[in-house]
Amino acid sequence: MSVFDMRKEKKEKVIPIEEVKEQTYFNFRDYDIEENIAEKIIKKEDSIRNNLTQLDRNTRELSKSLYEIQQLLVNNKKGGFRAYLEYVNISKDTAYRFIDKWNLFLETKQAKVFELPHNTVKNLKKEVQELKKDNEHEKIVEIVEILESENIEEKLKEYKETKEESNITVIESSEEIEKRIKKIDKEIVKLTERITKLEIEKTTLEKKL
Repeated sequence: MSVFDMRKEKKEKVIPIEEVKEQTYFNFRDYDIEENIAEKIIKKEDSIRNNLTQLDRNTRELSKSLYEIQQLLVNNKKGGFRAYLEYVNISKDTAYRFIDKWNLFLETKQAKVFELPHNTVKNLKKEVQELKKDNEHEKIVEIVEILESENIEEKLKEYKETKEESNITVIESSEEIEKRIKKIDKEIVKLTERITKLEIEKTTLEKKL
């Protein structure tokens, strides 16, 4: 429950008129904010709460509408969906961010997905796809638990670390070993190139000192 919702809950109770000023949950006194300024800020809280509620509602409705339009045009071979996005002046990237939110909502039934940044939604969507790769009816309890947690980013990080640890397998056959070696070599080349670029950048910056 947000600060604004808690304040609204309190406002529904019978409160003596002289205590009304104290009904904000932000402690202005701790920050030495003067009373006249605090009163002006408090008067704006309802507006902020209403606009945030409207923003959440709009995000949800837009995500749902774009998803449904995409589904109606999914078999159109002439790029009808992209053309329609141009018509309503929405970029493809923006549209798919909203659609990703709705897809994740359909999988988890957690309204919190509409408040999350795109990177988090994308990572959670990837984990859902991994879980359902072999069985589309696979239950995604772990993802729901992540969304229900207080710190989604931290919980997601823990989940991914645990998954990586459990995915460690013993490589025995010569073919598997060779494949793994080639993969490691590719990673080494990438990292070496990255290190070289960073060293050049560092040298260039040092010359400017």
